[in-house]
Amino acid sequence: MFHQSNITHIRYDYASFSDPAGTGGGFGRDPVITATENDLLWAEGLIRSGGSMVTASNLINNTRVTRGGLTPATPADLTAGLLAKLQYEQDIELIGLGDAVFFNQRRIDGLEPLTPRQMPVPAKELQVLRKALYTYGGTFPDQ
Repeated sequence: MFHQSNITHIRYDYASFSDPAGTGGGFGRDPVITATENDLLWAEGLIRSGGSMVTASNLINNTRVTRGGLTPATPADLTAGLLAKLQYEQDIELIGLGDAVFFNQRRIDGLEPLTPRQMPVPAKELQVLRKALYTYGGTFPDQ
């Protein structure tokens, strides 16, 4: 079964404009890490280390209030509340930045049930490292 949709995430899609022949531009900004991601990492460091909750709240609010239109995070939210608001902002703001959302969710144990945490190491790489080959089973696990 195959499903297709024209609905897509376009925050960093500069190839979305097309000429009448349907050819896209294919150039433009495509950030690897953004100032927002840096702010959220800084805020998390402050929250988890017992640093300034005021600064952490302000860093979260840079996107939470201005772009998101949500109620501000405040030091009164305490650690658990600030972390919840921070993690929501990370989920929203990191979309479109490659695999950042996946690795962030993996780091905080937020993956959906049964989602693989990582791919297995290829057999050829194990042979180069002189490690034992392994299998997850199947009909002929020794092959």
